[in-house]
Parts: sequence; C-alpha cells; structure tokens
Amino acid sequence: EGWRMTQKDRLIEKVLSKNPGASFNSSLVGSRTLNDTASFQLPAADEPRERVERLNSMIDTADMPNVEVDASDLPAATIPKKAEVHAVPEFTGIWDDAKPVAVTGGSKWGGNLSNLEQKYLADAMSRKKAGHGWIEPQVVWGRTFTGTAFVPSEKARDVTAIEFKDFEPGKVYKRKVTLTNASNSFNTFKLLALPDVVKDFFDISYTHPGALAPGLTCDLKIKFEPKINEDIEEYIPLLCQTGPQNITLRCLTKKVSVETRTPEVELDVIMGEALTRRDFLFLGSLGLR
Repeated sequence: EGWRMTQKDRLIEKVLSKNPGASFNSSLVGSRTLNDTASFQLPAADEPRERVERLNSMIDTADMPNVEVDASDLPAATIPKKAEVHAVPEFTGIWDDAKPVAVTGGSKWGGNLSNLEQKYLADAMSRKKAGHGWIEPQVVWGRTFTGTAFVPSEKARDVTAIEFKDFEPGKVYKRKVTLTNASNSFNTFKLLALPDVVKDFFDISYTHPGALAPGLTCDLKIKFEPKINEDIEEYIPLLCQTGPQNITLRCLTKKVSVETRTPEVELDVIMGEALTRRDFLFLGSLGLR
C-alpha cells in the first residue's frame, strides 16, 4: 500500500509539473482510468474558460475519449499487460494421439511378446490354473487341516457320490445337493469346469457363498439332461481354499438285476418226483423274460 501511494504521489507531481495550475480528480490516479487521465492533454492557461471547465468536468466524470497513451509517462505497475500466451509443447503426448494402438501378430496383449515375456505369461497362467494365490494351508491351534473340506449331502443325509439312477435319454432330472463346511475355520470354494465329455449334459447353478464358517452350508442345483444311453462316472471339481476337491458324479442306465434269497438252491427230490421253487428276485428296472 505504501508503494502504491508513493507511485501515486510521483505521478501527481509529474502531471502538475507539466501542467501547472491544472485540476483533476486525484482519486482516479492508480486505477485503470489513470491511463486516459495521464494521456489527456490538459488545457493551457491562456485557453478560454469555457473549454477549461468542460475538460475538467470530463476528467471528474471519467468520461474520457479513447486516445493513445504514452507508456513512458506511466509507472510500470499501471501499464496494462498484454494477453498471456501459454507455451506450446514441443511434442504431443501419446494420450493426444487419436490413432488406435496397432496390434500385430494377433496377440491381445498389445503386440508380439518376447521369449521372456511369453515364459512369464505361461508361468503365470500355470500358477493361476493350479490355484496359486487361492490355496493356502488352514492352520488352527497349530494343527493343519487335511481332509474333505465340503461334505455333500442330500435330504439331510451325507452321501459319498451324487447318483442319477435308471435315467432315460431325452428326459430332464434335477437334484439339490448341500455342501457343508467341514473344515476347522472359514473356508470357501469355487466351481470349476466339468470334464469335456460330460459338460454338455449338466447344468450346475449356485450362489457364491463367500467365506463360510464351519458348519455353514451352500446349495448346488444340478440339472441333468442325458443325450446317450450310457453310464457316466465322472466328478464335479471344486477348488477350495484348503485345496482341490472332487465330488463323485455317477449316472446309471436301466439294467436287469437278478438275485436269489439264498446263496445256494437245494432241490431235495428222488428219482421220479418233481419239485418247483421260486427263489429268484428281479430287482432291476428293466424287464426280463
């Protein structure tokens, strides 16, 4: 503020030294109107009184004409600045380039990979397929859990395999299997792809449960639609945090089953006698003559 007042006083003295006896509105000194005030030619002492009064009134009301300003008569702080022009970069960045990135060699990774990059990619894919980063040992109270992490059950009864008996091609069969966390701590799983030979026959749906506490369950809904009349003996692959697990999947066609009440059939007769006994049981679903 002190500097501005000093510059203002200097400018007033300079104007009065060039035009002694002149009067003007000093409150405009230091503002933008100062450019017109300093550049306006004040009247000489011998000019008519009417002209002097008219010019003074124009100065007081800041209604000044657009005249050129001599910058040498003004302090540097009051000279209007030109419009700033920002520097233009010498080169454009890759983000300014609208052209898409060229992909050569048919690789979705953005170009041809070197031998080292291909090796790293293959190792990463193998680790992912093997469950690296997902499988971890479950240690509770110093003991590492080993065994079946999720026990399958149907209708509140534990089962060792999921079976579809006496199926017929073209029909649709549905089962609901419950998996119970039998490990010692929180555990979870994800369903892997079925083997290629049977994946077209099954449709398995479930809601991913997240981390399950011991004893909690998750339901699997299995839809079986056979296309051929052949027995199927496969498995449902699961990847648990404690390791991979397979649930046996068994599908059996209709068959003939013949059994007897006793392991041996005895006919106690003598020559000339006839004896008839019915000791055979037909337990299969397929008829027999």
